[in-house]
Parts: sequence; structure tokens; C-alpha cells
Amino acid sequence: MAGYLIEIPIIGRRRTLAVFTALTGVFVLLSTTASTSNAVNGWNCGVNYASTIMYGVLFALSLELLPIKARGTGYAMVFIVNCICNAMASIIGLYANINTPLPLWFSGAVLVLAGFIALFFGSSLV
Repeated sequence: MAGYLIEIPIIGRRRTLAVFTALTGVFVLLSTTASTSNAVNGWNCGVNYASTIMYGVLFALSLELLPIKARGTGYAMVFIVNCICNAMASIIGLYANINTPLPLWFSGAVLVLAGFIALFFGSSLV
């Protein structure tokens, strides 16, 4: 889906990244409304689908935004920060209060905000 959407001239890379980053955040926020395990699984499917597209576009786009001499280093830094944040989220989850939806609200809001920020990436990216 990511490969298809970025090739549509009216949508492009920037809008695909923005939409699916915000959509990932929306699914995270909506997952707080789940009251059954089926609802949790449904919202998690939405989160995983949208975030897979988001990461596909993000990692391809990060190479295009960086100058040629810095592409390898920049891509590695994006990838490393992603891995560190994923590991930290798991560690924080072990010690945090899991009886509150506050971490999900925060991460969902950050993703929605990041989706809007993605709209302001370089103008050469349609």
C-alpha cells in the first residue's frame, strides 16, 4: 500500500507519511475505548497496518531528505532511534502504572502531531 500511494501524484510521499502517521495515532487513541479482547485485537490490527505503512514511507523518505554524503549515517540514526524508543517503551511498560490509559493518550497525541508536522517536510517531496 505504501509503495502504491507514494506513486500517486496527488498524494505522494509526504501526504502518505502524514496520513498514516496520524492514522496510527488515531488508532492508538481509539484503542483506549476497547472493552473486550476482540476490540483490543481490532484496534491493534489498525495500529499495525497504519504503522507498517508509516515506517515504510518514513525509512524511504529519510534517505531522500538527507544529502548524499550523510544518507547512510542519517538512515542509521533514524533506525537506531526507532529501536531505542521501542526498547525503552517496553522497559517503561514494566515499571509504569498500567492501570491508566495516559501513556496511550500521550503516544497517540504525539503520533497525530507528528502526522501534521510531516506535512511541512521539504517542498520537493510531493
